[in-house]
Amino acid sequence: TINVVKAEDLLKSPDALAQAIQKSRNRVLFIDEAYQLLKAPHIIDQLVEKTNPDAVDFPFCAVCAGYAEDMDRFMDYNAGMDRRFDVIRFDTYTPDDLMQILNLVLPKNYPNFTVTEGFLQKTATHFQKYQETIAAKFNAGYIGIYLEEAESLLYEKFALQYNKNETPPAEAYVLDE
Repeated sequence: TINVVKAEDLLKSPDALAQAIQKSRNRVLFIDEAYQLLKAPHIIDQLVEKTNPDAVDFPFCAVCAGYAEDMDRFMDYNAGMDRRFDVIRFDTYTPDDLMQILNLVLPKNYPNFTVTEGFLQKTATHFQKYQETIAAKFNAGYIGIYLEEAESLLYEKFALQYNKNETPPAEAYVLDE
């Protein structure tokens, strides 16, 4: 099981890392945007200390994620990082990759939604048009943002078509052009 925390949440209180580690005991602690911990280097020092295999509270796996350049700075901060973390680099997703991810995410996260071919074509065109921006700022995380926006637009449409107390029929949950 994975315990996902954003680095910014670890910056909010002095014992946030300790709490995250405790919650991750015998699990995976995934720190998203870990390079943000450079704002409070003592937290990185704590992480290095806690990921020492001899540490009492080490039975967890720590994964620190972020964009390549930012993570290079993060890894360079403390010499102990190289001994405790392997660096795995993921390629930037292409528009085709994003469409494959979208097709995996849709049935899992939106099982009651129907998707039209027009929606998929519009989405593929969108991913192609904004490919550089998506790669620079979001990568695969953009899928969630995109689908939340599509869902929001659908609910706005519902607000215009249905009364407040009326539940839209199941066949109305269609993502289309």
